[in-house]
Amino acid sequence: MYERIRNIALVAVAACVLFCVIGTKVPEKLGVDFPEWTGVGLDKSSLEGRKYQSPPKPGIRSALSGKFQTRLEKYLADHVPMRDEVLLKNAALQRSCIAAANTPFRFDSYPTFFDSIYVINTRGVVCRSVRTPTEKHSEAARALVGAINRAADAYPSTRFVFDIIEGTYSSRFNPTAKYSSNYLGKQWIEENYVNDLNDNVTVVYDEIETENEFFTEWFSTDHHWKLPRALKTYDSIGAILGWKKVPLNDKFTAIRKWHGSEARNGLYMDLSDSLEDYPIDFSDLECFINGKRVDRGLREKLLRNNQVIDSIPYGNRSYFGGLTATVTWKNRNKHAKGTCLFVEQSYGPYVERYIASNYSKTICLNPVNKKVEKPLMRAIEEYSPDTVVIQLNVVDAPGLIKQSPNFLT
Repeated sequence: MYERIRNIALVAVAACVLFCVIGTKVPEKLGVDFPEWTGVGLDKSSLEGRKYQSPPKPGIRSALSGKFQTRLEKYLADHVPMRDEVLLKNAALQRSCIAAANTPFRFDSYPTFFDSIYVINTRGVVCRSVRTPTEKHSEAARALVGAINRAADAYPSTRFVFDIIEGTYSSRFNPTAKYSSNYLGKQWIEENYVNDLNDNVTVVYDEIETENEFFTEWFSTDHHWKLPRALKTYDSIGAILGWKKVPLNDKFTAIRKWHGSEARNGLYMDLSDSLEDYPIDFSDLECFINGKRVDRGLREKLLRNNQVIDSIPYGNRSYFGGLTATVTWKNRNKHAKGTCLFVEQSYGPYVERYIASNYSKTICLNPVNKKVEKPLMRAIEEYSPDTVVIQLNVVDAPGLIKQSPNFLT
């Protein structure tokens, strides 16, 4: 009897989901406009930062393999009206139960929902738990260190700097670090990276040095640094390579409100961040992507028009520039000399312009977030850089191996 009731309930739920999707898709095709909050007609989730599953094409082979059924299930789940709102309300309900259970214990942090790897801290930060090292992290460390050492040995006249970003996932000031006896912290990073690099590679260990820095110089809803903190790193590397100092005056708010990946993935949108910048003139720089002259993000356009954005998803990417495999900066200043190869990930766009202002040409490669087919050695051979700067949060090193397997060969 119980099994029969369960089966009827499952069929009823499936039928309801199917009806909801069909009931909105048909009017949509007929030209009916739905309010944005319903999610109907959108092809991308601003909450999850990914495109929704497109309608699967039926076929005998895909049906027999199960791919059609899997894609159809994902398509229906993605296109249920008010999907994102339902996810947020469900997480909020779970969070209220967790908060109530935490009352007698008064922990300073607790999960954003059941089984969440993201926590809310009483100081107004939502962040990911510290990362535990895996064999994949060790394999990636060996591959990356080996590739850097080989490149530095093969090109002894080229300056190599490896900027290791500790980041919020590896910091001892992460609210969850005190509950973990084994995480990707400074000791692990030094043992697996710093100690094995050749002497001709200069290492900048980019550590979060104080608790105040963790809570004020990094975003409250995102794992990235704020621009002033990014420019501290620029100064650290610049002291080694002779980069020019940048006068940081007249800081202003460029985006008043945006939600970072920690808030979105943690399904906790009660917190938000603003994004600040300095009105520095980079008009000598030209940016090229796929051979075309482009504006890198919204920064220059907003400055030209003296505009401020009230609210926007993915504020850092929208403003400084998105995740792109290859970006080339050319400097029209006649005093600029030399070439820099900047191997970056999502932290890099904050400082690309500042680095590029020191060279005649700067090539930025992002093998972590995008697929870069060209191996590091071949890139150095092709671009003939005077300087190679590799900037990486080593937590994400396995992603480099997965995304761009040829890069370290």
